Amino acid sequence: MDKRILIVVFASLILIGLIIAGSPIGLEASEETVESLAEEELFFNSSEYIHSSKNLVLQTITIKNKSPFPKAYKLPKIVVCAGELEFYGTRLVGDLQNQGDYDDGLISTGYDSLEVINVGPYKEESVKIVVSQTPYYGAKSTPKVLTIYKDYSNSYNYISCTEAASKIKEKVEIPIR
Repeated sequence: MDKRILIVVFASLILIGLIIAGSPIGLEASEETVESLAEEELFFNSSEYIHSSKNLVLQTITIKNKSPFPKAYKLPKIVVCAGELEFYGTRLVGDLQNQGDYDDGLISTGYDSLEVINVGPYKEESVKIVVSQTPYYGAKSTPKVLTIYKDYSNSYNYISCTEAASKIKEKVEIPIR
């Protein structure tokens, strides 16, 4: 067989492999969200001094790579709001391997955070959206819905709950009982 034919076949196989490796083919993401949250789980009385607040898992994002190539999954920037009250302790938590500076399993979701998660061939990674219990300053009524806004475009340096409500289309609402 001619060497040129072998080179063309070999180069074509490499090119096809690179195209498949760089595409989202074989990458699946699923989300599992809590059905509702009790008011006392989310808020504590601001007049009480609490040394540590509870961490609440709002949603689990599971990413499965069914491909023989490693893949990167783009994580959203997260803003969690109850009305106009923003939960500043929002973060993504997971048992993540080979994620650079995030090997301790904690990913900040502030607007300076990790934007992708690497998933090995035929592997699965899970990340949880977690908030910390927050003080509530005694308004006349407690919000009835907790909203998770997900900005996949990563186009905002910082965004308030009021802005998120009008600018970010992807959201998940969790009833507060």
